[in-house]
Formats: sequence, C-alpha cells, structure tokens
Amino acid sequence: MTKQFPSSPVLSGGGGLNLVATRRRRLETTVLRKTLFASMLASSALALAVTPAVAGKSDRAREAIAAADAKLQTAEGLGAATDSPRETAQARALLASAREDFKTDHREQAIQEAIQAQALADTAIGLAQKHKDQALASARDGERATAEAARATLPTARW
Repeated sequence: MTKQFPSSPVLSGGGGLNLVATRRRRLETTVLRKTLFASMLASSALALAVTPAVAGKSDRAREAIAAADAKLQTAEGLGAATDSPRETAQARALLASAREDFKTDHREQAIQEAIQAQALADTAIGLAQKHKDQALASARDGERATAEAARATLPTARW
C-alpha cells in the first residue's frame, strides 16, 4: 500500500479552499493566544509593580534586612573587613539590631536600621573597590617601570 500525499491547493481544484481556511483559523488562534499571553504578562507585571507599594511594614522590613545582608556579604567577599573594618563592623551590628527589632515587632525601627546597614555596606564596598583599583594601578605602574628599565639596559640592536 502506497502513501498518497495531498496535492497542492493550486492543482486540486476546490480542495485548496479548505486548506486556506484551516491555515487562517490556525493563524487566528495563534494570534489570539499571543494576545492573551501578552495581556496576562502585562497584568502580572502590573501586579508585581503594585505589590511593593501596598506591602506592609513586615514585608518591607524583611526586604530591607535581606538587602542589607546581601550587601554586607558582598562587601565581605570583596575584602571590606580588612579595607574598612569600622564600616563593616557597624553594618554588621546594625543588621543584628534590625533582626532583633524585627523579632520584637519593632518593624519601623528594623527598616531604618537595615537601611543604615545597607548604606554602611555600600560605603565598605566602595572603599574595597577603591583599594583594589589603586592596587591594580600600582601593579601596572610597577610592570611599566620594570619594562622600561629592561629596555634601557638592553643594547640597541642594529640591522
């Protein structure tokens, strides 16, 4: 038994109209699905954008504490504990105080302390980055001086 392939709509006389109608329905369905998906995506984005404005103090406090903790870990990862130990220690103390205030239902105080901890962690990150940039510039200057000294000691080549 051999398989028969459908003929093209141009060659088949009247059968092509059904194929065109089917393709058109599929296209309309696809466009409808994409439109629905886009509207659902937009409404989800709107809901997420409105959520922080409506969020209660507990949620805001949790977010502030988490942000402060993340920034402090970043600062410590960059070596801020050795570059700016005072700022790092103060940020760590404020973060601990914010967590304690959160546990004792002092949400507004926890938010303020977490924001202060974030600011100190940002300062520590900036100082650590500045020290790293200075060390890198110093190393480049040293390499450049070494290369110039090596060139000066080599006799000039004549061709």
